[in-house]
Amino acid sequence: MSQFIYRLAVSNDIPQLQVIRGAVKENILSDPRKVTAEMYEDYLDKCGRTWLCESKGKIVGFAAANRETANIWALFIDPEFEGLGIGQKLMSQMLTWLAYLGHTQANLSTDNKTRAARFYLKNGWKLVKQYDDGEIEFIKELRK
Repeated sequence: MSQFIYRLAVSNDIPQLQVIRGAVKENILSDPRKVTAEMYEDYLDKCGRTWLCESKGKIVGFAAANRETANIWALFIDPEFEGLGIGQKLMSQMLTWLAYLGHTQANLSTDNKTRAARFYLKNGWKLVKQYDDGEIEFIKELRK
């Protein structure tokens, strides 16, 4: 049996999702209050969907996508669990869902000096725009 369990997030998971978001070493929020519990709640089912990965009952990663815009709102892994394929699995679940909804491409933005940017390039995302502040935008074509 795998040490990881993947499932959809529920309201009770939000505090742990916030802890993971705050634990990352890159793409750090300048003001954690800007990402509210209500925003996480919206991504449970209202405007999107959130998947998570658990190991021994502890949430170790999560990802969220917007159902209308096909924007990847979040993909964060507990630093202790990086490099184990969790991010790729969560991303695959998001992209499969977005394709199922009829989207032909997904989009996201991140800082250009992060490992996340390299992760997306390695996984077939195309860089489409760079901003003066270091933010970059990616798109990924989705399979039907």
